[in-house]
Amino acid sequence: MTGKRFIAFIFLFIILYIPANSDSNNRDKLPRLDIRSDEDLIFIPSYCFYDKASNTYHIRFHAWVYEPETSSKKRKLLLSTISKSLDIDENEINATLFEQRARYLLYDNEKNKWVSVNYGGDNYNLGVTDKTGHTERELVLPPEIMKKGLSPDVNFEDFRIIPSWISFRTGTGHDRTRIFEGKAKYLPPEGVIIVSDIDDTIKVTEVKNKKRLLENTFLNPYEAVKGMSALYRSWQTEGADFFYLSASPWQLYEPLTQFLSAEEFPDGLMQMKVFDLPSGVKIILDSAEKVKIPALRKLMKSFPDRKFILIGDSGERDPEIYGRIASEFGDRIEWILIRNVSGESPDSKRFRTALKKFPREKFRLFKNPNELYFINVSEIK
Repeated sequence: MTGKRFIAFIFLFIILYIPANSDSNNRDKLPRLDIRSDEDLIFIPSYCFYDKASNTYHIRFHAWVYEPETSSKKRKLLLSTISKSLDIDENEINATLFEQRARYLLYDNEKNKWVSVNYGGDNYNLGVTDKTGHTERELVLPPEIMKKGLSPDVNFEDFRIIPSWISFRTGTGHDRTRIFEGKAKYLPPEGVIIVSDIDDTIKVTEVKNKKRLLENTFLNPYEAVKGMSALYRSWQTEGADFFYLSASPWQLYEPLTQFLSAEEFPDGLMQMKVFDLPSGVKIILDSAEKVKIPALRKLMKSFPDRKFILIGDSGERDPEIYGRIASEFGDRIEWILIRNVSGESPDSKRFRTALKKFPREKFRLFKNPNELYFINVSEIK
């Protein structure tokens, strides 16, 4: 390694992994972020896991910085694009519901914003936001540092084996009373994770029909697929943890989490698509593979001792996506469950090809969620 590369490596290590402020006398001081008074920050809930090989805890952080002021030009652009795609007059659009759904899409994403957080009394740098206003980082901590961020009454041995939330926060340079709080869910190394698609798996979206997709995304009340919430809750009581995957943009995170809560789906973490309005509304229609495959690989690698159930629908590419993951992590996947919205046969060439490296007895094509109650998560080891 050359001298310049070595110096660059040390600099990067310091920025990402060394506490920005570990002085015990300043443990309660929060980072002073360069976020203006007219800008805002959201920490999107993420996850934390334990790596047995290195005896370290990994906390994933996901921050988004934006300016809440809505642009009338952006609003007109989005309205015009949707109305043309749907072949309807702009005046026919449900303004109230549209404003609720599109609100975050109209915000200005803020790039080049350094983000730091305070966890356990120490400040850690998480990098700089990109052009979409997002930054994602993974913080690696030894057990003795991990403990510092937990409540004093938490027994660490119990913490290691029980799912629970950890919290962190940050501040701004212009106003020390302005505090942003975030959380990550710690999941123990062992257990069952259910990864569920959202659109046309648990929420009626009609993805194959692009006109109906836009209508159900921006204009119509969200509708749950009957019976899926009750099924998921039954698996939750049997010990399953949940991740939700969606090709929708992060700007729809709030209405989607409200939908999950209102329909009583189990609490879970979410992975969505990074989107910037200048890229065009067409990106919403892009294939989900760019979102789902990297997210699934990351989950599999984070939890090498866990079993997985993958649930999706036949409307677009879920069978192919899950089949690809099965070819890489097949022994970890207990079931692949596909909701049949296309009227295909489970013995069709499509499914035989997509799942050729996955045991046929662990694949189910279903129409009614009642068909899946035979699966007992508590019996999966």
